[in-house]
Order: sequence, then structure tokens, then C-alpha cells
Amino acid sequence: MAGAHPSIELFLQPAGDRGQTLAHGLATRALAGDRGAADTPDAPAGGDPNSLRDQGWGVIAPRGDEGDRLLALIQPLIDRRAADQDADVPIYRVPPDMTAADAAAWLDRKLVANELAAAIPGYLLALGRPDQVSFELQQVLANAFSVGRLGFDIDADYEAYVHKLIASERSSASAPARAVYFTARDGTPATELACRALMQPCVADAFAQRKAGRFAAQDIVVLDDPDPAGAAGRLLAAATGPSVLFTCSHGAGAPAAGWRSPAEQRAQQGALCLGDGGFLTAAMLAGATFLPGGAWLAFACFSAGTPRHSAYHPWLARLQEHGEHDGDLSSVLASLPRDGEPPFIAALPQAALASPGGPLAVIGHLDLAWSYAFQDVDKLSRGGRHRRFHELVTQLVKRTRVGLAVSGSLMSSRNQVQTELTIASDGDARAGALDAPAARGHRWMVLQDLAGYIVLGDPAARIATVSRGSGDPAA
Repeated sequence: MAGAHPSIELFLQPAGDRGQTLAHGLATRALAGDRGAADTPDAPAGGDPNSLRDQGWGVIAPRGDEGDRLLALIQPLIDRRAADQDADVPIYRVPPDMTAADAAAWLDRKLVANELAAAIPGYLLALGRPDQVSFELQQVLANAFSVGRLGFDIDADYEAYVHKLIASERSSASAPARAVYFTARDGTPATELACRALMQPCVADAFAQRKAGRFAAQDIVVLDDPDPAGAAGRLLAAATGPSVLFTCSHGAGAPAAGWRSPAEQRAQQGALCLGDGGFLTAAMLAGATFLPGGAWLAFACFSAGTPRHSAYHPWLARLQEHGEHDGDLSSVLASLPRDGEPPFIAALPQAALASPGGPLAVIGHLDLAWSYAFQDVDKLSRGGRHRRFHELVTQLVKRTRVGLAVSGSLMSSRNQVQTELTIASDGDARAGALDAPAARGHRWMVLQDLAGYIVLGDPAARIATVSRGSGDPAA
């Protein structure tokens, strides 16, 4: 795009096809418009943030028989965490289908306003599928707490994950993990931009900081071969031991003819597009040894799941209706949820988390993932936004608990953007500082993009390590 600002790239590819769904990025002029921001609750403070005894751990479960059944499935984990914090685990019960407004009200009236407010856990596990405990509640809580989710379509997968996590924590540790970086080099503008402006700077920082003793990874592995042939094999081979894996790719969205059924969409949407028509799918990871005891940061559309309502649907529909984008947006809109369709967790992270040889946590994206997460197009300084992700990887490899690592990196950045939006919306900014509608629109997009990242898995999990010369995970 000509001019001072780069285009806005989308990391979505039609399932079973090649190339990106949005053939070329959206123009930054499309975001003229005022956007507001919600208030952010204060975060709990005090003690060691990595200590469950200091911070506490609790569960948010559905009301009724469904919640009782799910709590029974993870009872060994509840018992484990009660021992970790030397106190009973608080259980909070919530109704389904909570909106963001419902979640904010519940947080204020039921959680913060109870008589034991000082004892609210810093780590909260949302238990169940998003139609049982909503994504919106998880995202609102993530503004102030370390939050993760256990949600599976199959009951046995809850038990498999809990068994894997507890076994990892009972093992002994002796060596640091690896950091693995994978970029799908499919030749599309989006992934080439991400390679240049996100992954390569992250890798450069990792090497420089390891040399200075500030990056704890034993090895740094970079997979960015421009030939996509065999990409799946290279990725699987690199992830055979406890590692922090950072992948950047398109996520699978609706094919050109649309999804044939909701079941097909649930099975395929969010699969990683590796280039040359290749995909990393749930079927490939089911039962496979892939990141045993590790953590996976997956930058792609729908890599964590699909929400009930897309934050971007009204805006994209307007662009399509009024012809404000030089291209067809129908394929993007076809991947977004329709009225009445239930939200769902992507099949790929479910398979990875349920596998005995899989990771302990997946950090992925709900909704559409844009280049905004690492590219602030409305600011004079364009450098350094990759550090939102590099800091997360840094914290994970030094075995910071996953929920805390996300809170201190992506969510911290999100809260800073929300502060900027609040200032702009109040009209108190100094002249030239976010005082234009387009600038507020860009800030709103950054806010939504960062808010889309969620933790799947126990937020108190931290990556396992391995004994030297051994492939066995250790905590």
C-alpha cells in the first residue's frame, strides 16, 4: 500500500486451499471511527506472583449437574492445588452464555464484593466448553487475573490432561527447555510481514539475550525454510521434547464453498496452514509426541477457538456493503460465527492438550488474528512491538506459570492500549495524541487483537524440563 502506513494483514486461509483469504491487506483508512473502551478491574497484588500459596488458585465451573460432573473429572487437580496452596480450592459457579457486560457485573458483584474479597485467587481456571463458561467471562477476568481454561468435547480428555499435568509436576528437573520458532513461509503478504517484523526480531532478541544470560532456553531452534514442502515433518521433529514453541501461520477458515456442516467447521477451523496446501490438524496430533510438557504460542486466526460473536463482524460487513475495500470480503465473513451458532474451542489445541505426549498449555487466538498485535500502524515508533510476544516466550522458558506469563506480556500490553483509548475517549489527550477518529480506530483494533489471546490449560502450569540425555519430562 502506498503512503505512510502499511496495510493491515489477516492471518486466515481457506481450508483445503492455498493463499490467504484476504488477498491483500485492508487499508488503514478503513478504521476512521470512534471506539470506546471498558474499565479494567484492579489486579490482585502481594507476595510472590509465582507462588500458589501467596496467590491462590480457584475454579470457575458451570452451575448445575454439568458443573458437578466436570468438577469430578478434575478432582485430582483440585486436590493437588489445595495441597500446593495449603488451603481449600474456592469454586465459583456461573450461568452459561455470559456476555462481557454480564461478566463485568459478576466480577464486581459476586467475586470482588463477597465477604472474602481479600482471598480471591490470583489464578483462575475456567472449566468447561465456552457454551458452559463463556469466552467473554474468561477475557474479562484476564484483565486482572491469571486465567486459563480446560474445555474438551470428550470427558476422557479432561482426565488425560490432569493426569499428564500432575505427572509432570511430580517429576524432578535438571535442565532448561528449548525455544522453537516456526514461520509458515507460504509466500503470502501476511506471513512474509510476520516473518520480517515479528519472528525474526524475536529470534534476534533471543540470541542476544541468551548471550547476555537473560534468556533461559538451552537451545534456540528456528524453522523458517521458504520451501513449505515437508514443513509439517520439520515442525513435528523439532517438538519432540519439552519446549516453548512459537508458531506463526494462517489459521484455516471457511473454504470457498463454505463449510458443509458445523461439525466440519469445528473439526477444521483454526488448523495451522503450513504452506503449499499443507495443514497441521487435530488428527495429526491426537496421541502424538508433540511438545511433551511444553507450551505452545500459536499466532493464527481461530487457533484457540471461535467466539459466539466476532468483534470485527459489524466493521467488515460495513466495508463489504459499502465497497470500502478493494476486494471481496465474503470469504472472511463466512468464517465468522452466525447468529445462533455456539462458540467452540478449536480441535487442534484440544488434541494437543489431551495427548499424553502433548503440551501443558496452548496460548492461541479467538476470532480473527491481525498484524495489529505486532504492528502499531498509528504510532510514529514502529519498532519493538514484537517484544509483546518475545517477553511471553522469555517468561515461559524460565518456567513462569503460564497465566502469569501471559498477564505480564500480552495482557499488560492490552491494558496499556485500553488506558490510551480511555484517555482519547475522554478528550483529555494533548494535541496530536490519539485525538483523531482513525487513530482511535487503530487503538481499538490493537485492543481487540491482543484481547483475543487466551490460555488453554491450567493457568498455574509451567513447562516441564528434561534431565540431560533423557527425553522424559520433568517439572
